[in-house]
Amino acid sequence: MDSLNIHSHFDIDLFNRDNSGIAEHEKQFNTANGQGSFRKFTFKNIHLCYGDVRLNKNFFIGITFPAPVIEMYFSVLGSSVLKAENGSEYHFAGNQHNLIFCPDKEYLIGSPDEKETSYTFHIIFPEQYFLSLVNKVYPVLNSFSTEMLKRQFALLSQNNMPIIPEMNSILQEMMTCKRQGMLKTLFLEAKIIKLIMLQLEQFEQLEHNATNWLKNHDIEKIHYVKALMDINISKSFSIRELSREAGINDFKLKKGFKEIFGTTVFGYLKDIRMLRAKRMLLENATPIADIALFCGYKFVQNFTKAFKKEFGTTPDKFRS
Repeated sequence: MDSLNIHSHFDIDLFNRDNSGIAEHEKQFNTANGQGSFRKFTFKNIHLCYGDVRLNKNFFIGITFPAPVIEMYFSVLGSSVLKAENGSEYHFAGNQHNLIFCPDKEYLIGSPDEKETSYTFHIIFPEQYFLSLVNKVYPVLNSFSTEMLKRQFALLSQNNMPIIPEMNSILQEMMTCKRQGMLKTLFLEAKIIKLIMLQLEQFEQLEHNATNWLKNHDIEKIHYVKALMDINISKSFSIRELSREAGINDFKLKKGFKEIFGTTVFGYLKDIRMLRAKRMLLENATPIADIALFCGYKFVQNFTKAFKKEFGTTPDKFRS
């Protein structure tokens, strides 16, 4: 990786020696090539960190490990790109996740859009920890396990999976946990195990169910509906309008969308509205009433209620 322009390194400590059971640290940087801040925890040889970064194009953060690791990677907001030591690139959009095996001592993370803040959540642990939790012959893991045995950089899913509402809720609970010491380590580990279960469950469902009854042209139409909502989050849709626009019947749209993306049509629309609101609150000073209207809420009270239900805090408090 010497040929790549790295401006900062972020070391992953998997060996917590804090007597309280958990070590907590904050890391910030602000250079001409980028800015970012992370909060990180180390416990039971698990490294958990989350934060935001905005980097100039062609500049990267080097994430270094003491040994091969499994990483649960959640791209919560904004886009990001990972570069493996073999030169492969893996792109993530906002609201996407995957499970990663990294056999190397380092990978790079960058921002494809230097004007965009990327907010990510990382859960990193030695591969033996992962193998102690799951059955090595679990069919969904066959391809992933094969790459691990070959010591090749690998992703659980060839296509990144959407962060479903239940995952978002767990990530928020982990970030706002007020427990201390050993109680916090127990809480966080329980949440991590549940996230692994949800990742495997979602991948299994997407792999085996989505194509059993849907034709390729139906899948394309459902992806069209998703793209339509992505670029029109201010608009209120009905299932009938979306079905007519895409040329697919209501039943196929509702059932197919849930199987492909792991959430309902309107659940997805709510999620992208909340994520866009979160980004706007982080990145600019737009009045909250205007953000609410942009995200499809005519009344700011309804927006505030939805935001608090999703993230556990009001838009005002989140911005501050």
